[in-house]
Amino acid sequence: MRIFLVVTFIASALVPFTASQAYGNSNNNGDNTGTTTTPASGACLPVPNVISPQPAFNINVSQLMTGKPWYSYILYGNPDKAPITMTNVINYYDSLGRSSEPTRNVAAEVVIQEKVWSEGGACHDALEISWFTVDGRQTGPYFVVAPNNTLIANSFDDSILWATDGSTYALFHNCDQRNPDTGNCKSTYIFVHSTIKPNTMTDSQKQTIATAVNNALKPYCITVNDFQTYTWNDALGVCPQAVRENHPDCFKTIVNAYRLLLE
Repeated sequence: MRIFLVVTFIASALVPFTASQAYGNSNNNGDNTGTTTTPASGACLPVPNVISPQPAFNINVSQLMTGKPWYSYILYGNPDKAPITMTNVINYYDSLGRSSEPTRNVAAEVVIQEKVWSEGGACHDALEISWFTVDGRQTGPYFVVAPNNTLIANSFDDSILWATDGSTYALFHNCDQRNPDTGNCKSTYIFVHSTIKPNTMTDSQKQTIATAVNNALKPYCITVNDFQTYTWNDALGVCPQAVRENHPDCFKTIVNAYRLLLE
């Protein structure tokens, strides 16, 4: 019952926030179906609503994601490759504790993710709370803190397709527009986060990422060449991470509701 109360609050009180806004382009939220090139042989598979990592792996979120900044590195899925307007994008993860993801009844951790970035000469902040399951899925509502301290939100379901043992790189897949009838995603976003600041990566590190991306996405004929690179500009500096006590009251209310679900 508590789960449905949380979902009802989100659906009734908040307005939609598109994935194109979440990942870098605030002006274009069109369908990006068919942005890859299919060989004449027709060998490419359509990107499904959910991509399961192959081989499957168990994820310790506290070990893998928390306690370090994760820099946004590359992105696939912006419609028509519209320019990425976010720069110096950093993601922070903070686990609240263990729970069970309600729709699949899978062991998970409840995680707050905060994204900070520079855009239009100003700093921006996005807050997200979600279930991070042991099999590499991240599900939940996505929140952006508006200037008047209200929230803009959308639901999402990410999959981690690949992550290094040293917690240095992670490849995510997000289906922004699912097709429940065909099982194929209408609007796909795929992105890489790294604990290494993008403008300091070596050629070898970039190649490691490229190889992993190409291998994971080979069935769909997507390669690293189809991705766009986030800009990192040292002159802009780093936008500050928000202090939890200063989070908007509306977000604190949702966090407290999730706390009731912890084991």
